[in-house]
Amino acid sequence: MSLPVDLKYEPLLRTLQSLSSEDQANLIREWGLNDLYFFAKFILGYWWLTGPVHQEFAAEVQKDTNLSLFLLPRGHCKTQIFTIADGIRQYLKVPSEPIAIVCDALKRSVKKMRAVKWHFESNRRLRELFPDKIWANPQKESPKWTDEEFILPYHTGRQEPSFLATSLENQPTGLHFPRIKCDDIVTPETCTSREMMDKNRDAYGLMRSSILQTGGNIQIAGTIYDDGDLHCDMEKSGMYRTYKRPASYHFMTGKAVPPSSDGAVALWPEQFSLNRQEEIRKDPTVGDYIYSCQYLLDPTPEDENAFFSLNWFPRYEVIPDRLTLYAAADLAISEREKAAYTAIVVAGIDMLKRLPVVHVRRGHWDALSIIEELIDVQRTWKPLMFAIEVENIERTIGPFLKKAMQEAGVYLNLEEFRPDKDKVARARSIQGRAKQGVILLPKRGAFEPPWLADFEYELRRFPKARTKDQVDSFALIGLLLDKIVQINKDPEHRRPLSDRIIDAVTGQPGNQTERIHLTEQMRTDNYLRKVFGQMEGEGDIFDPCGGIE
Repeated sequence: MSLPVDLKYEPLLRTLQSLSSEDQANLIREWGLNDLYFFAKFILGYWWLTGPVHQEFAAEVQKDTNLSLFLLPRGHCKTQIFTIADGIRQYLKVPSEPIAIVCDALKRSVKKMRAVKWHFESNRRLRELFPDKIWANPQKESPKWTDEEFILPYHTGRQEPSFLATSLENQPTGLHFPRIKCDDIVTPETCTSREMMDKNRDAYGLMRSSILQTGGNIQIAGTIYDDGDLHCDMEKSGMYRTYKRPASYHFMTGKAVPPSSDGAVALWPEQFSLNRQEEIRKDPTVGDYIYSCQYLLDPTPEDENAFFSLNWFPRYEVIPDRLTLYAAADLAISEREKAAYTAIVVAGIDMLKRLPVVHVRRGHWDALSIIEELIDVQRTWKPLMFAIEVENIERTIGPFLKKAMQEAGVYLNLEEFRPDKDKVARARSIQGRAKQGVILLPKRGAFEPPWLADFEYELRRFPKARTKDQVDSFALIGLLLDKIVQINKDPEHRRPLSDRIIDAVTGQPGNQTERIHLTEQMRTDNYLRKVFGQMEGEGDIFDPCGGIE
């Protein structure tokens, strides 16, 4: 029996040459059952596997430790070794023990299962080495032979098949497996928002507690897609024995480093050289952050091309005093989970002209619930002005909001905006402020507000994230502040209040703009007198963007 050349197995190859065919088969069978790398490369035919990267990974998987977490970069053959090769090897060692293959979605599990099934059907070398444990004609001999589940010889008749493809979104009931292999339970689809990551975490917990047999063995292989995903949580928990190898690391420390760094070494240079990794990192559809997650397995570097960088935002422990608060809402009337969110953001200008974000809420609400949320924000935070798109009001809640405000005795000082810019252009209103370090966020930690993680997620992923509602809402506050600044720069607007009242009342030609400004100013002045007990002196002008001038 001929085998591909591999330096590690040269002694074995020399030994095989002196043996009979039967003895050769016995020796190869023994090596395969006790050496996962050998089994994957020489018996299953994954000839492209190379050492030391795959030899080391296979050796770690072969330790067969319960609650093991294996993290490898994308494209580094974790499925071939962990799921397919080790799954088949485990069956051959203990054929009476059922195995479940679990992914995030059933279609992904079935795809991996088809590869396992193909080897039992068509891998000539495997079938010749283990004829007693593989059906000669599985379609006719096996009681069950489908892409989702199949039964092999030595099955004991229990409910669970020899192999089952299942998923976190479609978990079986009444079945309990002594061995579960989780592969790709975290994917880009499970990390589109903080809410999706929480659902992914809950689904894994349910699967582990319901279909894992008491005393069973569950192991996980995958890649990191976000710094808050399930794999990161597993690693941080300390409950899982973690094996992690980045695609690019420093040759002395072994720590993950970008491929352009001095001393960088590629984990699998034959397929992912440093130059190729640098091309991936610079791809505008990937960028530093995604590369750091999926290849370095260390989601910390900020993307130099990112629209927002979390490093731009200073932190506060306590909400600053004497804030002039503003609110904005981006409305989406729907209770469907996959629909856009309604998002409400409250931020304020302090005496140093900084802009702390103090409150964010979002949800899938119907029209009446949205009105209740808007009124509650006004009642709780008392923002000076409330920015909302005109279309949001006209198409959705306009007449109902007016009635609800009258009934509650709480009134929103609405400032309406027409959507004459796209979402990215509107977000420039806060991007510039963020780059200057004047937008503040709460400090992370045990006492951080519950909305912070979701808000940071949208900022970091904007505009690529599936959800952008919170950033859209915050951008309206930026546009509102820009509008106020422009009004206050108008020389006519800085004339004494008494002169402007006289001119407006006399109705002199050319005073239409003045009357509009005056109406806005009087509305603001009355509000400030009520809230702050502050009387405006002759010639003094209150600047909502920074105090008395």
